[in-house]
Amino acid sequence: MSTRREFLVGSAAISALSVADGLPGGDTPTKSNPIMRSYRIPRTDLDVSRIAFGCDRLGRDGVPADAVTADDISQAVRIVNVAHEQGITLFDTADVYGLGQSEALLGHALKESPGLRNRVAIQSKCGVQSGLAYTAILGAVAGSLQRLGTDYLDILLLHSHDPLMEPQEVAKALDELKRSGKVRHFGVSNHTITRIEILKKYVRQPLVVNQIQLGLAHPDLLDEAYFNGAGFQLVGPYTGIAGLDYCRLNDMQVQAYSPLRGKSVFGTAELLGPPTDAPPELKEVARKLHEMAAQKGTTPAPLALAWLLGHPGHILPIIGAKRTEHIVECCAADKVVLSREEWIALFWSAMNPPWYRG
Repeated sequence: MSTRREFLVGSAAISALSVADGLPGGDTPTKSNPIMRSYRIPRTDLDVSRIAFGCDRLGRDGVPADAVTADDISQAVRIVNVAHEQGITLFDTADVYGLGQSEALLGHALKESPGLRNRVAIQSKCGVQSGLAYTAILGAVAGSLQRLGTDYLDILLLHSHDPLMEPQEVAKALDELKRSGKVRHFGVSNHTITRIEILKKYVRQPLVVNQIQLGLAHPDLLDEAYFNGAGFQLVGPYTGIAGLDYCRLNDMQVQAYSPLRGKSVFGTAELLGPPTDAPPELKEVARKLHEMAAQKGTTPAPLALAWLLGHPGHILPIIGAKRTEHIVECCAADKVVLSREEWIALFWSAMNPPWYRG
């Protein structure tokens, strides 16, 4: 049985071959994206890697942006460069991550790597701390640009619901950011269908991205039609959130945050089987994921990411890691291929309906 160490060695060899000889399926590596295949974000000119890197875990917990150390910067530079070397060209952050530390450290990495800013897309978010008023949005973006050390964001996402949101104020702010060149494209995260429709009534710029929590451990928003048609109801944080079907209908790229839910599904470093402490509702998908990973000579994490990549809706998972070997492991998902039968088997394992459990 393969171990994670053996898999990583094999992945490194495959990556080297990919750079020299091209990619499976006829894809050709390019200077800007030498390893990983890419997606075009709908209604934009942005071609980005099929996997993004989430910078929320850069740095140390509870340390503000102005208190980062030389060691923090060195680690961030190494992580960002390894991600880019693996083919990642979309980096996701937010003003709220690490009290601004995430943006600051990503900014240091861009500064320490000449030319990198022109080879990647930077996406940040605003709205959690100060809401979505006109002055709050402009102030948040100004702070993000300062910490990142860049003149513009490729994408700005409205991070989450603001109960006091006035869509006219949001529209005015986005107009100003677009006019000034400080933001090229816009989207949302964790918004309900109704909230998105309200925004679309006033905002002139296309909302091209919807970032939601999605993965084998939380597939709820993958197929609203299945849940509604089969008598399931979305509850709690998923209630009303715009899912995959809505986004496909409205030409919005789905970005999946937290696509890997940790040891409850993916287990330890060695591919020895699913963890014994997996929650009851996840035991079946954990078992199936480890079983299939062993059969395919891979590990659970890239297989779970490949499951998202295997959907025709062009779902883009966002990974986050502090260990470079984990980045390499996850990026190997771009080369893991699932048959339709394998994809469906993991889907039903994740849904875990009563009739499937027997």
